[in-house]
Amino acid sequence: MARHPENANAHFALSYVLRYGGAIEESAHECDTALALDPGNYGYRSCVFTFDQLGNYARALQFLQLDAGSDWASSNLQRHYLREGDIAKAKAAAQNFPNATWAQFFNACVNDPSSATTANLSRGTVAYLSADPDPEPSYVIAADFVSCGQKDVALKLLKNAVGGHFCPYAGLQNDSFWAKLRGTPEFAELLATAKKCRDDFMADRGKSQ
Repeated sequence: MARHPENANAHFALSYVLRYGGAIEESAHECDTALALDPGNYGYRSCVFTFDQLGNYARALQFLQLDAGSDWASSNLQRHYLREGDIAKAKAAAQNFPNATWAQFFNACVNDPSSATTANLSRGTVAYLSADPDPEPSYVIAADFVSCGQKDVALKLLKNAVGGHFCPYAGLQNDSFWAKLRGTPEFAELLATAKKCRDDFMADRGKSQ
């Protein structure tokens, strides 16, 4: 990026690295720069996760709208509505993709959170995420389990994310999804681990520079 500051994709790639490392304010700056250089590029949609960690949901929504109508964008639009407490809009988002796993889980959770269907979908999702080498999806999808009242599962996924060297120190503090988990010893321990993850990234980055 230093060699080609005019390259929007370079700024976006850096935003990704910075988000994983926990440098969220810098990540947001790179997301904004990428979009300014290449307006409307739907490939920059994952910057939504940067702004969610900052609690800037209005800006997050702008990045979601880059890929409006897709399964991926709709699943995260549903989470956006849940953050706002708008269950009706979250249901509407799920209705557009009735066969998607995220929509099935949401509908099962809303209709009967203690049902066998909900339990089976929960187990399948956790197994899939546990095997995924990318740690960020565990962080993102943990929110679904919070909204379904499965706090223990959500904490397990958050631990998986941080254990995989994803450092959501800012997100754990700012994102409203985690309000129901704050104040517990498990969450306090998780926050401390995420901070160390972020601090280690920043220290290693300093040595590299």
